[in-house]
Amino acid sequence: MFEEIASMVTRVRIAAMQAEARSKTPTPNGSVVRRQRSKVMSVQGPDGSWGLAKKKVVRARRGS
Repeated sequence: MFEEIASMVTRVRIAAMQAEARSKTPTPNGSVVRRQRSKVMSVQGPDGSWGLAKKKVVRARRGS
């Protein structure tokens, strides 16, 4: 029974933290906008040679 109560308290605390974060940045529907872009960067291979590689960068913010 103690484990059930601890689990419920944890869920309530997480929900409270999420609600506080939403209230600081209010949005009408609370949606999250994600934008993905590729960034080219130079990398060094195992043999010491340099090459180019794509790195995917995902940015997230609350939508309006």
